[in-house]
Amino acid sequence: MREKCLLLLACLILMVPVAAINYQYNPISVVNSVPVVTTTTVPIVYKVSNVSFVYPNPVITPSGPWTEINANAPWSPRAFFSGVVVPDGSIILMGGGHNDVWRSKDSGTTWSEVTESAPWASRNRFSSVAQPDGSIVLMGGWTGSTFLNDVWWSPDNGASWTQMTANADWSPRGDFCSLLMPDGSILLMGGDNINPLSSNPDTNYNDVWRSVDNGIRWTLVTSNAEWPPRSHFSAGVMPDGSIVLMGGLSNSGNPMNDVWRSTDEGATWKLVTPDAGWPARYGESSVVMPDGSIVIMGGLNGNLFNDVWRSTDDGTTWTELSANAAWSARYGQASVVMPDKNIVLMGGSDIGNIYNDVWQGVLPISNLLDTSVGFQIPVVTSTTDPENTMPASNNSAVSVTTTAVPEIMPASTMAATVDPSATVSETATPDISTNVTANLVPSETITPGFGIISGFGAIAVILVIRKRVR
Repeated sequence: MREKCLLLLACLILMVPVAAINYQYNPISVVNSVPVVTTTTVPIVYKVSNVSFVYPNPVITPSGPWTEINANAPWSPRAFFSGVVVPDGSIILMGGGHNDVWRSKDSGTTWSEVTESAPWASRNRFSSVAQPDGSIVLMGGWTGSTFLNDVWWSPDNGASWTQMTANADWSPRGDFCSLLMPDGSILLMGGDNINPLSSNPDTNYNDVWRSVDNGIRWTLVTSNAEWPPRSHFSAGVMPDGSIVLMGGLSNSGNPMNDVWRSTDEGATWKLVTPDAGWPARYGESSVVMPDGSIVIMGGLNGNLFNDVWRSTDDGTTWTELSANAAWSARYGQASVVMPDKNIVLMGGSDIGNIYNDVWQGVLPISNLLDTSVGFQIPVVTSTTDPENTMPASNNSAVSVTTTAVPEIMPASTMAATVDPSATVSETATPDISTNVTANLVPSETITPGFGIISGFGAIAVILVIRKRVR
């Protein structure tokens, strides 16, 4: 009797899961639809356009603090001399009615005399350039009685000199400009052979010469540049290798404020502006900053100036940074740009006085590589979404091609007027269709096949128990 009771109890226990599982598979009233997903080839519409990078306008501040870093440098007062910066950051100062050479390793604060008497004749109104290897090339000028067209070279910051030629191909002159080009060649432009103590008529030049061997030989680039002949002007090489020339004194003795530019190493020139906005002048100094802007300082036109002007568009337009800088009005000074992007201004004259002071100016630099850039991402106008329109872009923005993430649209909702150039065919999964088949599943979570396995298990146990009972 006891065995029969146990058999009955085991059967009841093992049959309960079977009943439960069978209940779960009975139809129920709450069901979830399972969509039928199909793979369809549809066009992908890229809702994208070129990215416009909007560069902020550089913030122009006052000329920055001009600091007098040396009120009385050890070199004697002078004007119309030459100063260059060599690759180690030193300033080399030469001539100016003398033939001495001085060097400063700390942006003009202190100076040491490199040589008291270089082998070239004392002179002013000459020019010089510093090569990438640190050597210096000095050329031409006025001795006080004679114009020169000799060329000298120093490999050691002006300590020793070698004469490259005593008589260059260009005529003797002073008050010209020389420039070091990106390929290492030297350009010499304009100037005059006017003895300021005589009453001879003005004789200014507008020729351009080039040397590729540190001034030994010279080739005439043009004998008659598009700009009017001039002297006491300034010029600079831009980061793109173009040349900008400005101001100076004309053949008639009139100061000028026009700006010219050459993109082929001085062979041809185009007028950038006939009137730069700053008062016409000559004897000014100018520098090209690392950000490509041009800064012009001081000069004379009957009135002396100590103003500072700046252009960020190759001399087309100019902004006055200071109408009255801390240094006194002058002309014939020298200015250089240091590796720390500061300007050092040295010496010069106010006609009655000659200076040997040194000033340092900290000017605003708009280097785009160091400037945070804002941007706009416009999208193409969609006829199916009137609100999805392209925002107005800055006309001066730079277009940049970018890779965009596509927005997948079903073919049934695509506009027929979409630009074909903005589409591409790919295999994609469209929106889930609402046309589904009747496929009902329980809302509960179950383990498939559990009921079948439990049923077979129950039968097997019952048979084993019955056998033992017998």
